[in-house]
Amino acid sequence: MDKLWMWGYTLTEIPQKCDYVYASDGAHCSLETAARYLNADNAIFLNTAEDLGNLTDEQFCYLNDCKEVIVALTHHKYVESAIKIAEFSKTHKNITGVIIDDFLMHDKPSSNMTVEELKEVYESMKGINPDLKLWVVRYSRYDLDEIDPYLDYIDGINFWIWCSTEHYWKSVYKDDIVKLMKKGKPIIQGVFLHDYGEEFLKPMDVEMLKIQMPKIADCYRLGQLDGIVFLQNGWLNREDHREAVQWTKSYWEWFFGTLTVR
Repeated sequence: MDKLWMWGYTLTEIPQKCDYVYASDGAHCSLETAARYLNADNAIFLNTAEDLGNLTDEQFCYLNDCKEVIVALTHHKYVESAIKIAEFSKTHKNITGVIIDDFLMHDKPSSNMTVEELKEVYESMKGINPDLKLWVVRYSRYDLDEIDPYLDYIDGINFWIWCSTEHYWKSVYKDDIVKLMKKGKPIIQGVFLHDYGEEFLKPMDVEMLKIQMPKIADCYRLGQLDGIVFLQNGWLNREDHREAVQWTKSYWEWFFGTLTVR
């Protein structure tokens, strides 16, 4: 499905330690496997977020069949990684953009990034491959207008809800999407399959997924979202996440399978 994305890491060995997957035996599900299981044609490749040395054919080749790939810029090396990823994209044609994870989040590497610094990242990338888009991760718990001064150098917003509550999804979410739409940028909505924000060591509760998925689907149906991304591959093969993963797969198969597009 060309509007679905998978977020995570390719694994060159199985099992393998996977960032933000708290399992002593490592992860058994690589990014491309997770994308295939959830019918996601596209991927967001995070191997490079902490180490630019991971931008290699060995680690990227598993995504050769993906329609589109967005590659994470390396923290503390935003300009350098923008240049290298742009050069890499010349021979890896399915790379369509880069992403800054946790953009402007407090206590994160880009928390103090200035507009001029983002401009340098943007122009360094565009100077090599003008077709690439620069995406930023933003969370609902931060001021949605904080990015306004940066918008000239942002091509898309990847929006996440860190702590899911029934109140937020039923009473706040759609208003936030309307506010984000006024920025004039495409929005990819993030879906956590693991409850990092609330329980931390547990999968996202299926009952919460049943509340949030229809709200996301409504916004997509109205043309307010450009896509949906699931986070992340390392959890998919965990037995305790099976119900959440299978329910998510079933929901979006039903939604896109019954949605007529003229």
